[in-house]
Amino acid sequence: MASLAEKKGKIPAIAEAGIRVTGAGKDSLMVSGNPTKGKDWYNKLVNTASAHKIPYFLLWANFGEGNFFVPYKVSDTQGQEMINEFIDFYNNEKSIFGNGTNFYAAGDSAAAEGAVGKAASVTLSGYSTEVNGYMISPKNYEVIKQPRDFKGYVTNAEKVEFQVKAKEDAEAVVVPTQKEGNLYTASLTQEMLDKVGKTSTGIVTLVADGKELGSAKFINFNKDVDVLTKGMFDNFEYYYGNDALLQSKYGAHNSAANCNSSFSLNSAEKAEGDYSGAFNYTLSYKGSEVWTGGLGRVFDADKTDLSEYNAVSMWVKPDGNGQKMVVQINDDYEAYLTDFVKGTKAQYVTIPFTSFKKKGDNTVSVDPKSITNFKFWCNSVSENYTGQKDADGNYTVSGTILFDDIKAVKISDADLAKVDANGLIITDKAIVDSEEKPPVVTPDPVKVTAPKKVSITSAKQKAKPKKVVVKWKKVSDATGYKVYMKTGKNGKYKLVKTLKKNSKVSYTTGKLKSKKTYYFKVRAYKKASGKTAYGKYSKVKKVTVK
Repeated sequence: MASLAEKKGKIPAIAEAGIRVTGAGKDSLMVSGNPTKGKDWYNKLVNTASAHKIPYFLLWANFGEGNFFVPYKVSDTQGQEMINEFIDFYNNEKSIFGNGTNFYAAGDSAAAEGAVGKAASVTLSGYSTEVNGYMISPKNYEVIKQPRDFKGYVTNAEKVEFQVKAKEDAEAVVVPTQKEGNLYTASLTQEMLDKVGKTSTGIVTLVADGKELGSAKFINFNKDVDVLTKGMFDNFEYYYGNDALLQSKYGAHNSAANCNSSFSLNSAEKAEGDYSGAFNYTLSYKGSEVWTGGLGRVFDADKTDLSEYNAVSMWVKPDGNGQKMVVQINDDYEAYLTDFVKGTKAQYVTIPFTSFKKKGDNTVSVDPKSITNFKFWCNSVSENYTGQKDADGNYTVSGTILFDDIKAVKISDADLAKVDANGLIITDKAIVDSEEKPPVVTPDPVKVTAPKKVSITSAKQKAKPKKVVVKWKKVSDATGYKVYMKTGKNGKYKLVKTLKKNSKVSYTTGKLKSKKTYYFKVRAYKKASGKTAYGKYSKVKKVTVK
């Protein structure tokens, strides 16, 4: 507790800890027969607290000989059975007693004056000179489109400022503060807002004498919060690569004992964009069905009427474990992907709304006019598990099932008729409503001109952690960029990032290994009329990680 408090800049304390004997009509100390007699309890407590740099604090009230909370004196030679231990506690050089308690003798005795002198000689140190504090505003996820004030509480600092960044590796805009006592106020001006630009990944940090005291993340500067469109359940592109933001939307898991689940972002395998959503689960089967999940999203009130659609489409990459995978709508209506997740092939799963059946009543389907939420669950299916089991047939299984491009769709009656025995339509490509397919037009051949060659301006290692930031000049005629990296001179280049906007001209790696040399190259690409043209590769930049 002491080390944790020191790290957090807090003061730990053992407060109001004393001795109480309960039972036999007593709720305080006893005149005699106390179990702590002869244990030197008070000295052991204060010595232990002092050794760990934790103060011990006690206020007491002795109401009478039958109702008291610390040992007491009757005369100069008599007292309660633990009085001598308590006097030793008073004489302990680590203890301080307040004046006026009349514990020592009646009136203003020399003993009482001694306590005052002893307290006056104590000097407190350690915490009071450290730079500490906390940020009051702004908070995570705020929208800031106009000038406003930031506030923080700081002690013992010479220089206090707020630093604003558009994203983690961006240059900081410094906002100076005005001090009033320990309260510091910073005024973000329009000029500063313009420097930050439009972003949903803004960071505001309170810095005192070079020490970061707090930060607010995913601030929306100069724009409103990005929101999913009506009918889009999730495509996992609105979390800016941050698992914590995703998990704040999907909530905490509801699980049986020793089971758990979570959602995270996966950039390696997806249907489109930069990420898919990974449903990670662990089931611990002990003879009866167990479960985990309840993770999902709640729709905005103006996006719950999905009556213009008749199904939900999603890309799913199963894990082969064959456990009961449940897609749930409105908490009561469910469809099951259990047979599908016995395999490992990624495919599109389309679930008609009529296949979402009410729990306990297979004749009732969900009403698409009011769909307020969706969730994922996974339950154990012992007979489907082919892994190792104990002698009683118990097992623990962990797996990950990927989801992407989850959305409401309207498909044709002909496609609706293709449902299998589980009420699902499994296809290699997403189903498109034949009534809404655009007419086939043979366009004139379009020649796409390759964009200009990318010029890398810098490739440098960040101080902490061991990451490399690569920056380049904007190519005005490009749609986006592809970043490639290899490890070592003889390594092979791999595509590590596709940027879909030509205004994004930097890339930050994940954590890299020390004493390794990494090589980077970037090329621009341009899309038009369904075709893609690539520019030449940039010159290679290399960085040796320290």
